[in-house]
Amino acid sequence: MKLKYLPIIFIMFLFLSCVGDNNEIELEVIKPNCGKIVRLYSQNEIEGNPCADNSDYSRRFTIIVENNITKNRKNFCVNISVFIRYELGQTYCDTNNPDSW
Repeated sequence: MKLKYLPIIFIMFLFLSCVGDNNEIELEVIKPNCGKIVRLYSQNEIEGNPCADNSDYSRRFTIIVENNITKNRKNFCVNISVFIRYELGQTYCDTNNPDSW
């Protein structure tokens, strides 16, 4: 009779281990030097790419970011190692200038 309830108890513990106390919504910290990526240009895209004629050949990849606060857009000419880490909609921060743009 006790073995009959063992699978039910096991399923209850499994369910309780999946449901946790940390169901709080994390608020995104808004920084003045950060924004959402709205456009990406690879170095092969010449038309419309603001960094296409950059004298530093390694920095012909463009990330266009819209500031979270001011909604202004800024172009960042980056190399491929930075470019491949980001996708549209992700947050990108200007590490050189902590102020807003």
